[in-house]
Amino acid sequence: MTNEIVNVSDQLVTILMGNIEKTGGYLNNAVEFTMAQAPLVVQDFLQWSFWSNIFIIGILLGSIGLMGIIYRFIHRWAKKKENFEHFGHPGYFLPTMVMGIISIVFLSISFHCLYTAVQIKVAPRVFLIEKCAALVNPR
Repeated sequence: MTNEIVNVSDQLVTILMGNIEKTGGYLNNAVEFTMAQAPLVVQDFLQWSFWSNIFIIGILLGSIGLMGIIYRFIHRWAKKKENFEHFGHPGYFLPTMVMGIISIVFLSISFHCLYTAVQIKVAPRVFLIEKCAALVNPR
């Protein structure tokens, strides 16, 4: 009976050692794959970050242009009204203020995106370090 337990225990140890060696091989393969793919992932991340910032800039500047077209339409409509005064007419003053504030906000966001896009092209390592720091210590 003791010999059977010893044999079963030896078989279990042999099977476990074989599985541990296989797992170690899989782990080595995973590490090698990760090390081989890491530069490509970093390059893709940098490209994605750059083009997403450029896309946001385009959307915001396009929105400012569209607001300019709407502003001209409102201005022409308000001019057709009787007793039109530039700053006294609510049809002119309110849209001017709202579109001005929105344009200022959109321009500030665009400048931030432009700064980030330029940073990615000029100093990609600095961008990656700042991104990693932001992930480690979120504000």
